[in-house]
Amino acid sequence: MDEVERATLDWVHWFNHQRLFGSIGYVPPAEYEMMYDQQLTESAQAA
Repeated sequence: MDEVERATLDWVHWFNHQRLFGSIGYVPPAEYEMMYDQQLTESAQAA
């Protein structure tokens, strides 16, 4: 069971932090989310 959990966590990490996603400009989803959150914060501060 530990091996399955470890393999699943490794895959999820790769999927979110290393996989380049073409629909969002070939950046990892976690990086895109971080940029999106930063953009929201900056626009809220400007308002």
